[in-house]
Amino acid sequence: MKIWLLLLQCFVLLSLPISRIASGECASVKTEDDALKTLTARSLTDISKGDQPCISASIDLLAELHSTLDIPLLISYLTYRREDAPGEKEGILLHPRIEGNEYPSVTALAHVGNEARLPLLIVVESDAGSQLEKNNAAHAILLSFLTNSGVAGGIRYFEDAGMAIGPSGRRNLEDALKYLQTVPACTRYKDQCTTTTH
Repeated sequence: MKIWLLLLQCFVLLSLPISRIASGECASVKTEDDALKTLTARSLTDISKGDQPCISASIDLLAELHSTLDIPLLISYLTYRREDAPGEKEGILLHPRIEGNEYPSVTALAHVGNEARLPLLIVVESDAGSQLEKNNAAHAILLSFLTNSGVAGGIRYFEDAGMAIGPSGRRNLEDALKYLQTVPACTRYKDQCTTTTH
């Protein structure tokens, strides 16, 4: 009897939505408006440890909605690193790691897809912003190609963009391409990640 009860508890735990497990519980975020209010209520530098579950839940919710209107707000959170789920620090995972998930805006923007690519490319090409922000923007662009043309399509996207901009933007794109060689998608598919710029 105890074994059946234990199996039932495991089944219920595994059937919970992944985003709720990954981001923790946040009862105040149920709708898109709740998520928008949560993400605009404070600046990225003012987020406390207690705010993190609701920030992550808000980004997860916007990712599910795939709204192009949310792109600028998600871009402003590119450097926000989510909190580890309970047990994750100890190496206990209830589901396989999702590439880019440590920065929830990366996966959210990748899910938006084609409409997010140009705004993200502007972040990568710009001389403003941190290197982490540029790297995460580049990673989101690459991941947005995985469902259709694969990583090779993402690499071509960067190379094509590099032919249409000035030296400063081209240098930033080349730095992004170097960074992308280190992400899991490119380490898994090295042949697809080869570039003509090196």
